[in-house]
Amino acid sequence: MKQSKKSLQLSMGIKEQIAGYLFVTPLMLGLIILTLIPVLGSLLLSFTNWNFVAGIGAMKFAG
Repeated sequence: MKQSKKSLQLSMGIKEQIAGYLFVTPLMLGLIILTLIPVLGSLLLSFTNWNFVAGIGAMKFAG
């Protein structure tokens, strides 16, 4: 029974790794949402001929 209790305990290294990932996760989400999505969106829009007022159905590939 002592072995099963011991196997449930996490080592200090594992706990530090989990804490590190928890600290980095908000930064990575912010990077993705606030940087990568707008960059990819502007890249998409740079290759199209599109008028915002006409709607998304009027988007044409310009090359």
